This record gives sequence, structure tokens and C-alpha cells, in this order.
Amino acid sequence: MWKTAILVAAFVSFLTFGPPNQYLIDIEPIAYSANLFTSFDGPLEHNTILSDAEHLPVKIHGPESLAVWDNKIYTGTFGGLVVRVDEDKVVPIAKIGNGKCDADSTLQECGRPLGVRFNSKGILYVVDAFHGLHMIDSVTVPNPKVTQLLATSATNNLSGGVSLFFDDITVDEGTGTDGGDVIYISDVSTKWDPVHSTYALIEHDKSGRLLKYDINALKVTVAGTDFAFPNGVQITDSKDAVIVCEFGLRRLTRTFIKGPKTGKTEFFAALPGECDNIRRSANSEEETYWVAYTSVRNASTPLMVDRLADVPLLRKFLVRLSHFSGTVIENIGNLYNIKQLQSLGHSIKPTIENLFLLYASNYGMITEVNANGKIITAYSSPDGQTTHLSEVLELKGDKGERILYIGSYLNSYLARLVVRK
Repeated sequence: MWKTAILVAAFVSFLTFGPPNQYLIDIEPIAYSANLFTSFDGPLEHNTILSDAEHLPVKIHGPESLAVWDNKIYTGTFGGLVVRVDEDKVVPIAKIGNGKCDADSTLQECGRPLGVRFNSKGILYVVDAFHGLHMIDSVTVPNPKVTQLLATSATNNLSGGVSLFFDDITVDEGTGTDGGDVIYISDVSTKWDPVHSTYALIEHDKSGRLLKYDINALKVTVAGTDFAFPNGVQITDSKDAVIVCEFGLRRLTRTFIKGPKTGKTEFFAALPGECDNIRRSANSEEETYWVAYTSVRNASTPLMVDRLADVPLLRKFLVRLSHFSGTVIENIGNLYNIKQLQSLGHSIKPTIENLFLLYASNYGMITEVNANGKIITAYSSPDGQTTHLSEVLELKGDKGERILYIGSYLNSYLARLVVRK
């Protein structure tokens, strides 16, 4: 019995403290506080308004970010396409990446456009998770020119290391060199790429940054550091700060880009879940912002990632166990060309990560936050009808109604919610 205990202890020690190799993922989690809301009350009180959102009849996979030009919505999709969305069809506009995207292609080869933004001249800026920042001169002409402005690899001289995962952008128009645009980019991690981004969350990696790119000067600098998976970014109305959605800490922070506080980052708002993108509302009377969530929960329904927030060694052991087991089985399948083992090993590796993360939560929510960081509105879909959300684009209706188009990093639909006064 004691021999078995020693072997088990040695195996656990190997998985937890052993040197990284092809069988052990190089993950170094840190302890943190989950800080879940005690309950959902006030503006967050239970409702089903979001469940009534219409799912538009267009086939589109992963419309992460939304931008509007000439009353048409543009977005990026899995497969590297930038598309225009009409009521009943999707029109491809441009391809980001090297153009290769077939059954044998990797996600990196296909590309994954995420944040999209127009400036006032109709230039569309697109940030791709793998291929960096791009510019599309005109979305209204056939085969528009696509120009790569900043590759992730071009950040190799920045303090903190080379970027591996660009996520979202916001535009400070006309404030750069010779009146050019300045683009602020959420730089998720210098350790984990998009394919392995779940490890950044489990590890609680804080290598995320806010980058500043001056288009005419061709210069990239660091505007803010030490973010835990920075996701959406939005410049404020005063244009002296950029609000950052910190996915890993379920909060909004504000990084100052002008004035005496330039370079400083301050807490802005606590959030009920993992936020994706943040966008200015269409409210002209009050400065407010829409925040979309991939997942929400309170202290009554914690996930494993919350329960193990302050137990980093156990998180490390569980992740390495799943990766080790899956890799061994997959390699055996490769050695003997047994496709069943190859498939089984490949499916085992992300098992623990999925348990850690957000797929168990199907509670959909979007919230409106004012300029003081206070949540003033929340629309919910507790039945999972409209969930795993990434962004809210608000347009004004002819009769004063609020028309909300709601994107998703995962779903194959675009949602629309009309809220009447």
C-alpha cells in the first residue's frame, strides 16, 4: 500500500513540479481572489428581456465585433473573412491572413478577425488575433485593398516581449503624426497565443498590455501594462482615457492616455461576469457604454475556476494531468496509426480546461455602464436563449427606440433586440 502511495505522490509531484516537455504544459498559475458578486440585485435583478432578442436569419459564424457604415453592419468571422451583414444574407468583403482556409488549414492560417472599427472617412480598421492590425480602404468597392499596418511580431522590441494575441481596437481619430489616426490595441498575452488562450485564464496570466499605434509614424508603444486578459477597449468621450475590459478579473479599468495621469491605470467598474467588448452607446444625453459577457454568475453558482482561484498548485496539477494523459494517448495513436486513439487523446487534453472555464454557464447578459462606472441597465437571458456574447452595437430607431445588435465570439447568429421607451 505504501509503495502505491509513494508512486502516486511521485507522479503528482512530477506533474506539478516536473520540468516542462512535450508531455507537460508550461503553466505557472498564481493565486487570486474570485470576487464574485454576492447576488444579482438592483439593475442586475433577474429578467428575461434578452431572451426575446431576435436571431437574424443569416448564416454567420462568430461575429465577434460589429461596426456600421452607411446603415450596413460589418463584422469578422471564423475563416478570416470580413463581411457585410444584410437582413437575409452575408456578403464577403475581404480576407485577412494568407488566404489559405480549407479543411486542412489551421485557425492561424485562416485568420480570426476580432475587433472592427470605422473612422469618419469610412476606413475600416480590423485587428486579427494572429495577423495583427489591418486597414481596408473602402468597403463599398469590389475587392478592396487590405493593408497590414502592424503584425504581432513587430512588437518584438517592446518592453514585456513580443505580442502573441491581439484582440480589440479603439480609434483616436486625427490625433497622430500629421493628423493621422492612433489605434489602441488590447494585447492579450506575451505568453499564450489564441489557440492556447484558455491557459492564460487558468494561469491568471497578467502579461496583457494596451498598445498604442501611430499609423503615420509607423510606431507602436506600450500605453498600459499588467492586465489579466484584456479584451474590449473603448476610448472615452473626453479622449483622455481608454476603458479596458479585463476578462480575467471581471472588471473595467481606465488607462489614461493624455493629461497628468498619462500611463496610469485605475479601477473603473466591477462586473458580474467575464466581459468581452465594450462600446459607446447611442445615448447622446449621457455618456454610457454597453458591455457584453461571455458568461455571468454570482456567488451562488461558482465555477471550478472560482473555487480554485486561490489554489494555484491544484490548478496546475489538473491542467498538466489532462494534457499529459491526452498527449500519451495521442502519441500512441500516432505511433500505431490508430485514429480512435488519436482522436481520444486530442479530445482529452482540453477536458480539464473546459471544466475550469465558462462553458458551464449559459446565463446571457449585457449591461450598460455610465461614465462613473455604475451599472445602470442589464438585460438578461437566464435560459441560455441568447448567450456567449461579445459585443453590443446600438443604433437609434426612427421612433426613439434603442436597436441593439449583439455579436458573439462563438455562436452562428447575430441577435437584435429592440427596446422601446
